[in-house]
Amino acid sequence: MEEEFITILPATVRYNRDLKPNEKVLYSELLIKSYPLGYCEINNRELATSFHVTRQSISGWLSDLVRAGYIEIKVKITDPKLGRIERKIYPLVSAETRQALSKLYAEG
Repeated sequence: MEEEFITILPATVRYNRDLKPNEKVLYSELLIKSYPLGYCEINNRELATSFHVTRQSISGWLSDLVRAGYIEIKVKITDPKLGRIERKIYPLVSAETRQALSKLYAEG
């Protein structure tokens, strides 16, 4: 069973003609998963499973969101010998969006 939660999709993302519909939904997903820390550490495999698509699709969507300026991805190598990395995805949000998220989850 899928998680059940409510999220928001800022108008700047919602009406962006350069983004595919699923990229907009992915942004909304990242937005909620990053609340309240401001980032999330979900991997492409988990996202692909949630969206019922391939990891390659998720990778492309993330790249498009980075190009559009809606997310920032920071990668840090935690163990070079084992090839372990830490990836944090930061949805870039306005003060209004941050306030709306806070209000949404304060009421929940």
